[in-house]
Amino acid sequence: MKQKRAAIYLRVSSDRQDERNQEHAVRALVAARGFDLDERHVYRVTERGDAEKNEVKAACMAAAHAGEFDTIVVWALDRWTRSGIVALLNDVETLRRCGVGLLSSQESWVDTTPGGVGELMISIAAWVAKMEKQRLSERNRATAARIRA
Repeated sequence: MKQKRAAIYLRVSSDRQDERNQEHAVRALVAARGFDLDERHVYRVTERGDAEKNEVKAACMAAAHAGEFDTIVVWALDRWTRSGIVALLNDVETLRRCGVGLLSSQESWVDTTPGGVGELMISIAAWVAKMEKQRLSERNRATAARIRA
């Protein structure tokens, strides 16, 4: 039987976060599942801003299209996207067509590998992530308004 190959996608969204915490948990899941991990397929987004995030995610998706791995392992679903249900389901479907699953270290029910869960739980998680993104933006605007006042 062919060894399953994994990619790791890590994203921290502030300078106060440390990707090593995510990486430790994700690597533990990769090892527990018996995946083979090529270090070329460890994708890191460490700066704020959409340009880097989009570039790194595009590289990960291109490697998925090329069949370079079978599963992308993330720390949590909101590290993959906070763009909502449609964006996440589009990514999941694109990955599925490439023969690639998405697996979360923190959310055992996020598993689109063969035999994994369906789309309902993933949709709920995507909605929660998008709401958190909106709340974060609201808090940032409120802080900026207080500072200006």
